[in-house]
Amino acid sequence: MKSYTKDRELLRPGITRFATVFIAIESLVRHSMELKRMCTNPEKRQSEAENISSIILNNKFWSRAPEVCSLMEPLGKVLKLVDQDKKATLPIAYEAMDRAKMAIKETVKDWQTY
Repeated sequence: MKSYTKDRELLRPGITRFATVFIAIESLVRHSMELKRMCTNPEKRQSEAENISSIILNNKFWSRAPEVCSLMEPLGKVLKLVDQDKKATLPIAYEAMDRAKMAIKETVKDWQTY
């Protein structure tokens, strides 16, 4: 896999301990082409990897994953804010949550216009 992603890891759990699922999905989306290329390479396909390949090559997942990332990004920013060494005060945390809610509403509203 690293040969396809230029030696990059898919998951960087050190960023924040609360948002690892979001970070993992975001990373999968970022490296989707490399992962698909890896799964379609005839030299790399092995019988035990067929299940993984079928998941990675699933178009339904890839069409929805960027939507999940854009919905979760505002919450990820809030989690990073409250997880830093210098803890955010309660008013700052509330303001960040309000901004996250507004950003999510705008994202959903934009999707509904299409």
